[in-house]
Amino acid sequence: MQHALRTSRQEETLIRLPRGGLLATVEDHVNGLLVKSERIRTDELIFSLMTMLDDADIRRFLVRDGQKQFSLLEIFGPLIESSSNTNEVNQVFKLFLQRFGDESDRDIILRLFYTFTDNIDVSSLSEQGLNQLLSQVMKRVEGLEDSKYFDHFLTTLLGKIDISNSSDDIITKVYRSLLEGMNRKGNEKLLRSMFSILINKLDQNWIFEYLRPFMASHRLSSPLLPRNCILYQENGAGCRTVAIEVEKQRFNVQFGNDLYKNVGYPKLVFVFKVFPGSQMSANVLTVTDKVIGANTEVFYYPYSNVQHAGRSMQACWPELNKLGTEQDIYNNLNLLSTLPFLFLNSPSNNDLYKYENLRDRFIKFSGKDFDDGILESTGATLADYLNLPRAETAQPEEDELEEDADFDESEEINEFE
Repeated sequence: MQHALRTSRQEETLIRLPRGGLLATVEDHVNGLLVKSERIRTDELIFSLMTMLDDADIRRFLVRDGQKQFSLLEIFGPLIESSSNTNEVNQVFKLFLQRFGDESDRDIILRLFYTFTDNIDVSSLSEQGLNQLLSQVMKRVEGLEDSKYFDHFLTTLLGKIDISNSSDDIITKVYRSLLEGMNRKGNEKLLRSMFSILINKLDQNWIFEYLRPFMASHRLSSPLLPRNCILYQENGAGCRTVAIEVEKQRFNVQFGNDLYKNVGYPKLVFVFKVFPGSQMSANVLTVTDKVIGANTEVFYYPYSNVQHAGRSMQACWPELNKLGTEQDIYNNLNLLSTLPFLFLNSPSNNDLYKYENLRDRFIKFSGKDFDDGILESTGATLADYLNLPRAETAQPEEDELEEDADFDESEEINEFE
C-alpha cells in the first residue's frame, strides 16, 4: 500500500512596522502563503506582546543591571491619579505602609502624616470620621519621639475649626487645657507670649477691670524730677516727657565774634522727650503767663535755632542725644534741670531765625528785659502741645471768638502728637 507523502504545516506570523505611522501590519502565513492580514495600532500591539512576558521578565525590564529605569512615581503616579476604584487605591496604600513599617522608616511615616495634615479638610469629615481620625492619632501620640509633627497636626486642626461657630464651653476647655499644660511645664516664657497675644485683642476696660485688684497695693511714682518741672508723663512704650519752666531773664549771647551781655529772653517752657536708651528731643515753647496752666498761650520763639515750620518748636540741638547717652538721662531725669541753660548759653547763629535781623534784635534787648509785646502767637496752647485737656473757662466775648476763628484745633502739632 502506497502511503501519501505528508509534509508538516508551517505557520508563522509576520509583523510589519511602518516608519512614522501609527498602524502596524500583522500577517499570518501558512506554508509560505498569506492567509490573513490585519492592521493594528502600534501601542495595542506592544501591550499584546507584553502578555507573553511573565512577572520576572517585566521586573527585568523595569530594572536593568541593578539600576532603576523608571521611578515608582512615573509608573504608579498616573495610575493612582486616574483610578476611580477606591478599593484599589486603598490596597496600594496598604502595600506602601507595609513596605515602610519598620522603626527605621519612622521618619518616612511621619513625613507622610505631615503631608496628610496639610491636606485634610476637617470641615468635610463627619463627626464619626473626625472622632475616628483623632482616636487613631491619640493612640500613637505617646510613641512619637519628635513632637513637631503632632504639634503641626494640632495647629492645622485649630486653624480649620470655625471657632466663631463653636460653643463657648469648647473654646474655654481648649484654653484651659493649654494653660494646664504650660503650668505643668513651668513655662513662664510661653505664658507671657500667650498673654501678650490675648491682651492685644481685649478691650482696655476689660484689662483695667481684671488688673484693678492686683494694682491696689501697687504704688505709682515718678523718678526724681528736675527743678521747675511742671509736667511728667510716661507712655506705655517707656517714652518720658518732662516739661521745665524757665522764668523770664537775661543771658549773655555769643553771636559770631561779638558778645552781647544781658540779653532779655521771654519766659520759656522746655519740653524734653527721653526714650529708653536716652535718645532725646527738645522743644522750646515761649509763654507769657506768670502762672502757667493748660490754657496758657504758646508763642513762636523769638530767636534762632528753634524750628518754626508747622509750629513744632523743636530745638536744633545736634549734641542732645550724645548728652543724653553719656549722662544716662533716662534714669537720671533730675539732670535735665541744667540743659535749658546749656542751650540758652550756647553760641548763636542765624539758623532757623524767621525775622528780619537777629543781630539787631540782640542789640535791642542787650541790658533790657524782653518785650513780650512783639511775640507772635502760634494759635495753640500748652494743652495742645502737651496732650492735656483744656481747662474750662468763662464764655469769651464775641470779639475774642472772632480773633481765635483762624485757629484749627485739629491741626497737628509736630513732635507732640
